[in-house]
Amino acid sequence: MAPKGCDPLYGEIVADHAYWDGFIDYSEVHRVMCAGCGASPINGLCWKCKSCKDHDICEQCRLANRSVKSTCSFTLVNLPDEALYIRSSEVDPALICATFQIMRDWEFHMLRVQRNRDPKGFKMSEDKAREGDLGKSTYWRLGDKPSQGATVVQQEVKPVKNAKVEKAKAKESEKLQKAKAKESEKLQKANKKEKAKEKKKEKKNDKRGSVVGISELIRGSAQVGGSVGDVGEALRRNSEDSTGTLK
Repeated sequence: MAPKGCDPLYGEIVADHAYWDGFIDYSEVHRVMCAGCGASPINGLCWKCKSCKDHDICEQCRLANRSVKSTCSFTLVNLPDEALYIRSSEVDPALICATFQIMRDWEFHMLRVQRNRDPKGFKMSEDKAREGDLGKSTYWRLGDKPSQGATVVQQEVKPVKNAKVEKAKAKESEKLQKAKAKESEKLQKANKKEKAKEKKKEKKNDKRGSVVGISELIRGSAQVGGSVGDVGEALRRNSEDSTGTLK
């Protein structure tokens, strides 16, 4: 049996679980509170989240997807937790642990020797072994045959997807997208209005400038015309006076 993070085929022999026969007590009492239904204590199967702090749920809440997030990763607490399931009082647990440790070290040593002697043959044997149950399953009950459809007790369980929750999330995302689109449209319209106002102001300023220029020209021409008229009148009078004297 391989602990978390280890290859099932080359999993370490855990002495604490060496004599575990796969029995799970469904009537076991766990002194924790269920985060889904609030039951305390939890009777039966108890699942503990490894990514959240103090997040425990019962089997019913796990199946109903209550208090389960997409980031949650649950572990079955009912896995063997005692040192050794030894029924005989004459067996020394320390001796059993030491024996299994020696067997583990020797087994890994022999595997390394075989792999160095024949890498290709070792690879073929390894691939063939992975096709069986020992290369896939982490925990199983005594007498179960996973290849024939028996239930395997997996170490990690992913949260169950709820169709209603997924639909609600999709609707919320659609609403957010629509709201963002409306906001962008409003901003674009406001920018267009501001640009139109600026253009109108520029046109008005241009018209005012042209009118002012024309009025200035008229004033200048009037002033120039007035002075010329005065000079002409004076010349005409002088000419009349001169003609009168000649007569």
